[in-house]
Amino acid sequence: DAMGTGRPSMPRFLWLRSEDVVFDSLRGLEEGRLMVVPGAIYKLAVVLASIPGLPRLIKTFEYALRRFL
Repeated sequence: DAMGTGRPSMPRFLWLRSEDVVFDSLRGLEEGRLMVVPGAIYKLAVVLASIPGLPRLIKTFEYALRRFL
């Protein structure tokens, strides 16, 4: 894939079909949108990332989990 990560290293729910990405992108183009975020999980990620302080809190929590697991 383009990122070089490969399918085995990423959870299946994070993958989107290329047809769906293209469809959403073309629809956004027709609607005059400058940015299109395809897929519900990625839309949720954008919303969560826009909450002040939340991305840092998540990283801190992830780091703590890795230390104790």
